[in-house]
Order: sequence, then C-alpha cells, then structure tokens
Amino acid sequence: MDTLMVIPAIAFYYFVTENILVVTKSDGQSMEPTIGDCSSLLINKFSYKLLGKRVQKGDVVVSQSPVKPEIDICKRVIYTEGEYVYGIKIPPNHVWVEGDNKNNSFDSRDHGPLPECLIQGKVMMQLYPFKKIYDQN
Repeated sequence: MDTLMVIPAIAFYYFVTENILVVTKSDGQSMEPTIGDCSSLLINKFSYKLLGKRVQKGDVVVSQSPVKPEIDICKRVIYTEGEYVYGIKIPPNHVWVEGDNKNNSFDSRDHGPLPECLIQGKVMMQLYPFKKIYDQN
C-alpha cells in the first residue's frame, strides 16, 4: 500500500474513534442486567463532543474513572446539575452516575458527582450479545 494512502487512513481512523463512534468491551458486573460482563458496546462520541448535546438523566455513559484515570467506567446518569441526592447538590457541569447493579458498583455513591468533562460518550447499543440500550426512567 502506498505510504500516501496510509497516513490519511490513519488520520481518518483516529478522528472517527476519538470523535464519532468507537466499539469497546465492558468489564465487570456493575451494569447488569442491562449490560453484561465482556459485552461489546457501540459508543456514540459525537452527540456530546461535536453536537454539544448535554448529558441527560437515563443516559448510559462511558467515562474516565474519577479515581483511577487509567480505566474507563460505564454507568447510568441518575441526576444532573442542580438536583439534590443524599443531601448533596450536584454542581454545574457534573452528573450523578450509578451502576444498574446497585450491590456491585463503585459509582457516585462512593466518589461523589462525576465531572461531565470525563464523559467520553453515550452507549448506543450492546453489539454482542445484541441488545438495545434504553432509558430506565
């Protein structure tokens, strides 16, 4: 393959996976029964990054962990800025996230509100095993 073709292909791949769509694999049981361990997920990055849409209650999101930046987490948005939970007011540009498996999830109940800047994208669907992800609210 010609070198002049490889460079644009790599740049295009990088742009797509950083800003539009990416496939990732879940790790852990915190989102069961909605998302099982080792499920393949399609993540929509463009809605938040390129279109500037705000994170909504019920969105299942992938974000950088606020306590272990080297790992990503998958959680459901339960509360958004300005709302109160456990006597805590969610600050601007933060959300409250929890795993659907409440008994097996390290989430905002442990680390507090999640800064929106850590959110990488919204889970669109579970590719394998196939399942549409939906809002539970």
